[in-house]
Amino acid sequence: MAQGPGPAAAAALDWFAVSPNSVNALEAAEGLLKALMERYPTHPVVLGNLAAVHSSRGETEEAEALLRRCVEANPDYLFGRCNLARLLLLRDDTEGAQALLDGLEQQESLHVQDAFALYGSRALLYKLKGDGEAAEQSLRALAGIVEHEDEQREYENLRNLVDRIGSPLGRALRGLKALT
Repeated sequence: MAQGPGPAAAAALDWFAVSPNSVNALEAAEGLLKALMERYPTHPVVLGNLAAVHSSRGETEEAEALLRRCVEANPDYLFGRCNLARLLLLRDDTEGAQALLDGLEQQESLHVQDAFALYGSRALLYKLKGDGEAAEQSLRALAGIVEHEDEQREYENLRNLVDRIGSPLGRALRGLKALT
């Protein structure tokens, strides 16, 4: 894995992770991340956060290219694989998403955010593939580790997203998307 940015850059990355998604914040983050990418062209956090900037602006092709670069350079980076899998799920590429997620649960231990990334992505994948029971199993695994209010909000947001996939409106929207 690439050596990381120094303390000042790391603090800036932390700021980006918790800052509001305003246009000014995104522009500032993009400038910082591009500068960091010149020094650390394969660093997973830099690539992943720059992909998040593009994704938040609806620039999914750019986001996907950055996440593919991230995964290629850092194949064991769980967040890169999960985020790329979620982008693939947006266009119903369940096979591509499955390939990215396979084997990730074999890690000895997972931080709570790793678990949310992995089991959340798996729940979405299973629901899109029509396996509601496997999706529920992934969500139950997450429910068992929720300890804090912010984790509870993240869990509820994920639960709502998974539930919407199976709703009549969710199916209709996916059908319309497939036509475009």
